[in-house]
Amino acid sequence: MDSKGIKKPAKCSKSTSLSQRECENLQVMAVRLRTEWSKLKAEMENLLKKCERVKDENKSIMEALTKIYGRDAISDLIAMESDAETESDDEETTLSEQNQTADSRMLLEVRR
Repeated sequence: MDSKGIKKPAKCSKSTSLSQRECENLQVMAVRLRTEWSKLKAEMENLLKKCERVKDENKSIMEALTKIYGRDAISDLIAMESDAETESDDEETTLSEQNQTADSRMLLEVRR
């Protein structure tokens, strides 16, 4: 297994039913897919961090607007923010579930 807990593909042997060339091609493909998967996962984590920074910035802006204009004056913005948070929480849960499912599938594929 590698440092991320992903089982590396078995080495090709002469006793396998696949030809040596097919086996080598599959190994190369597995390496490429693991590399691509790692890059995509890192990009997603980066985007999630950026999203958190934007959320924090929006929260600060809402606090400043509340101090300046009062809660009643920005009630429409507060309602929009609540709706957006609910949607965001739902999306994050879905993304997390999809990520776990994809990780599991990738592990299964690599083990085969």
